[in-house]
Amino acid sequence: MRRITSAVVLLAVWACAAAVIHSPLLPSPLAVLREAMSLFAESDSYRHIAISFFRGILGLSLALTTGVLLGLPCGRHKTMMDTIAPLASAVQGCPTIVWITLVMVWAGVGGIVPITAVVVAAAPVIFLNTAQGVAALDRRLLVMAKLYQVPKPRIIADILLPGIAPYLLAGFAFAVGICWKVISTAEFIGSDTGIGTQIYWAYRNLNIPRLFCWALLLIMFSLVLDAWLISPLSSLVRTQRSQHND
Repeated sequence: MRRITSAVVLLAVWACAAAVIHSPLLPSPLAVLREAMSLFAESDSYRHIAISFFRGILGLSLALTTGVLLGLPCGRHKTMMDTIAPLASAVQGCPTIVWITLVMVWAGVGGIVPITAVVVAAAPVIFLNTAQGVAALDRRLLVMAKLYQVPKPRIIADILLPGIAPYLLAGFAFAVGICWKVISTAEFIGSDTGIGTQIYWAYRNLNIPRLFCWALLLIMFSLVLDAWLISPLSSLVRTQRSQHND
């Protein structure tokens, strides 16, 4: 209900601002809606949406896999953590535009640019969060599990996953939040397909209503993933932790 109220207030402010300014640079919600109907009547629009969505999912999957596979051992071995953590921090601190430019130089323009940009932007955060989660585990539980010869699958299910889940979820939520911004930026600069490319051509043609359409679509991507993926996962983690504590 609060989200609906926020959306209505935002639409009202937008409509009032467009009416007062009365400039083609700030189209009204109605003008954007008409442009959206025209946009979705074009079959090519769905191709660009599907391409960006695929790149985002693939980039997130690679970032999650890389971050977890590196974070699990680093959380248990301080020497490994001290070696890899500064590299991850350096990669995270480097602006995404630098990586986009480098990939364009190395691999040329194409789909590899946005996918690599997402991995580089998201993997360090997932890695650091996973490593911190493993390092924060109660070592006494692991020692007792080893002493009583608890099977490894049960250790993973009952000790490891519940312990690192909040940390991993926080990193994953961050990755999902920046994914579409990184994808669209990389496509704007270094690809000839995808939503970012369509934003570029809307800008070049000064088609501001269409630019608003693509921007709102990216916002909807983030909101839908947050509502249908991140929020349910957060509730699941809270429930499991409460049951585990009981």
